[in-house]
Amino acid sequence: MILFSLYCLVKIFRFFNGNVFVCRYQSLPETEEEVINQVISLPEAKDDNKVSWSQLDSNLLGEIMCRLASPTDQARFRAVCQTWLAVEPTAAPALLPWFVGYNRSVVCFTGTLEMLLYEPSSTFDPTSVDKISLTKLGIPSPPSFDDNGATCINNWLFFCIRQPITRLSCYRRNFVLYSPLTKEVIKLPQSDYPFPYIFSRTFSTDPKSPDCVFLISDGRCLDSQKIVILTYRNGDEQWTARKFNRVEQFVPCSICFSIYFQGMFYIVTALGQIASYNSDNGEFRLKNVQVDDEFEVNYSCELQYEVFEFNGYLTLIYFGSRHETHNNNFPGNPCIKRFDWSNNVWIPMRSLGDETLFVGKQFHAVGTFKARHNEVVPNKIYYFSASGCMIYSVENDGALVEHEFITSNFPNRNTTNYYLASGGDSHGSTWLGHLLGLGQYSWITIFFWLKPPNVMSS
Repeated sequence: MILFSLYCLVKIFRFFNGNVFVCRYQSLPETEEEVINQVISLPEAKDDNKVSWSQLDSNLLGEIMCRLASPTDQARFRAVCQTWLAVEPTAAPALLPWFVGYNRSVVCFTGTLEMLLYEPSSTFDPTSVDKISLTKLGIPSPPSFDDNGATCINNWLFFCIRQPITRLSCYRRNFVLYSPLTKEVIKLPQSDYPFPYIFSRTFSTDPKSPDCVFLISDGRCLDSQKIVILTYRNGDEQWTARKFNRVEQFVPCSICFSIYFQGMFYIVTALGQIASYNSDNGEFRLKNVQVDDEFEVNYSCELQYEVFEFNGYLTLIYFGSRHETHNNNFPGNPCIKRFDWSNNVWIPMRSLGDETLFVGKQFHAVGTFKARHNEVVPNKIYYFSASGCMIYSVENDGALVEHEFITSNFPNRNTTNYYLASGGDSHGSTWLGHLLGLGQYSWITIFFWLKPPNVMSS
């Protein structure tokens, strides 16, 4: 991509004045630090008939820069000279979500957490592979994972790794945060809380901030009498556990989601019931005990669901495809709703605006992006599964209508336009094709969507 861009620059300037460029080759850096250390100063033009690369028009360079979606290409671009190091893109580049995957069974056998990072322009091979030794983190083998309620916030993954302890069906829980883009790892204190529940988890702000509060809550709500919440603030010596009485109206579900939303922690059930928790004073309050009828039907039909923040709204989405059930009379009704705090009721999300949502059977959490790419249509929801990709349209009543289904068998008439429009071939060598193809590889069991990294700063 960057070589093609430079080729275009040569053609443009030769067309206008036929000048010859002066340039020096240098090995291409891979990291931002290497960019800073390896910036070179090119010689100035020796006469008026020659133009140095460093003297190219900044607006033209900005146009080229905005077309480089890969941070590696951006770093290489800025490494050409001091002038190019200061260039900023004139417009936002074409962005698509990145994603990271791991195989939890490999972790249990090897004691190594192998994280595979994929960027949109990559092939089926990961952009990078990072191996994290759990033993070096003080987590003895054999570990096992708590996958329910796995969290990805601001490109940080929040893992819970369990170890059996002597009491029946109880575990010692180890909490690890990992940033796939920066490779940073944060180990939190262990918890030996005696209840055998699977905890959902979240946190309030940058995990490295001294103000960050981490929260885990009883993710399955199986205790008919109590709701359990554990919190840890950076600098504390251990987790603080609190139990609260459950009211009869708060219906137990298989999974409850924990989310930090507008300065408060919330626990949201699959039926749309909501409780809040104030980590400053330990106050627990029920905000909404009303069961949403549509959620109840979808939950009974075992549709997949996620709770997330979208454009300032607390949002719940149910998704699943009739292509998976092969039943046109499938009773579930995929939908997306936001919570109306003034009336304590879930109301339909009528439009996504210029954003696109990405969900999937193997993906934890929801990817929300203003994706700018000719493979992606705004105001649509892309649901990935082993059989292909279902593209949903959002109706006025919040229902998700099956707009188009793209199978994972290449090539076919549904996928040709996507592939060719983005420069791919009939074998699906595009971002969408990569995702559909990766869905066929069951050895990677869990994926997380990632926000595209920012342009590397100078």
